[in-house]
Amino acid sequence: MRKEKLSILHTSSGPIVIVLSNLLLAFALYFIARVEFLLENLSLFADSDLVGECGIDKLCRVPARRQSQLFEWQATIAADMQKPMVIHCVRATDEVIRMRSMLTAQHKSLPTWVIHGFTGNTQLASQLFRAGIWVSFGNAITDCRRTKVRDSLSRLTSPFLLETDDSGADIRDVYAAAAELRQCDIETLAATVRENYMKLFAKPTAQPSYTR
Repeated sequence: MRKEKLSILHTSSGPIVIVLSNLLLAFALYFIARVEFLLENLSLFADSDLVGECGIDKLCRVPARRQSQLFEWQATIAADMQKPMVIHCVRATDEVIRMRSMLTAQHKSLPTWVIHGFTGNTQLASQLFRAGIWVSFGNAITDCRRTKVRDSLSRLTSPFLLETDDSGADIRDVYAAAAELRQCDIETLAATVRENYMKLFAKPTAQPSYTR
């Protein structure tokens, strides 16, 4: 029979009681200690462009309550550093919006958040934008069967980004599909995405070229 161990970890946020197998306990203590280190030493990461990838995934085996706690810690880091945050969100849009609303009330200003790999509809993208959250489209838009997300990109009026994530796709194919859906040429699309990128990260003006 596997032995379990009760441990009380004292953190700056108060005591945390953990009941886990010895191996998992060691990992959990290490992970929480690293989070504490990040919270207490934010100045070490002042040159970072963003915080992420963070988020909540309702399909993940990690309990939702634990994910929410860790997401709050990560979002607090981003807010305290005044950095944008990239978010992995699966069936947790309401939680993400609530978290941003809470942190907005605690800070004078909050940088933009971006939900990457967005596959939702236009209405959801608009709801997120009103909350200060952009969306980024990935390889899903190259699949003609993914009508919902393709329609979302074609009708979207708010800023967006493009990505491949870990799909192994060629970013040029993502751009080609996006240009077709947006009914514009690739150079125009690239200029739009570049402008959005500069706004998100407050980068100095640059003019990289897009080539196929």
